[in-house]
Amino acid sequence: MPFEVPAGLSVRLSQVAGASRATVFMVLQASLATLLTRLGAGTDIPIGTPIAGRTDDALD
Repeated sequence: MPFEVPAGLSVRLSQVAGASRATVFMVLQASLATLLTRLGAGTDIPIGTPIAGRTDDALD
């Protein structure tokens, strides 16, 4: 399901990522893990994302 990130939030995410020497993707993934933890999912939360171009069978 597509969604749009408001311009102000996008700027703030970029600032947080830059200050943390991380990517916006990493900030969003950490935010999701934090939300799930606070909702009671525990602290060991595997979040998978598909990555194109990885040819190692172990990554499947």
